[in-house]
Amino acid sequence: MLITPEGFSPRLGDGEMHETGYWFVVHGGKLLVTRGDSPRLPASDSPPVAGIDAAAVHYFGDYAGQPCRVIVVETVEQFGDQSGEFEWRGLRSLFGVLPDAEDGLAGRALQ
Repeated sequence: MLITPEGFSPRLGDGEMHETGYWFVVHGGKLLVTRGDSPRLPASDSPPVAGIDAAAVHYFGDYAGQPCRVIVVETVEQFGDQSGEFEWRGLRSLFGVLPDAEDGLAGRALQ
């Protein structure tokens, strides 16, 4: 069961492109994570999608003092992972893999 983590404050925002925070990149109901045995969300120090329009960024709250944003990409090519570092995964496959708080936040981002 997904539980919104303690310390999360839901909010609506203006979609500003802050550099740090939680980034949830979604395509076709799947979440972008690092490839490998221990997948993680993209690094929080910069937007994971280069050249994305600020209007495509949806701020949905704060967790532990960090903004939480979701970006819905329409096509995989829009993301453009040249390094092969990332993969698209369904949320269920990430239960017990991502920290519980990130699973809960990802559930909200995918709504």
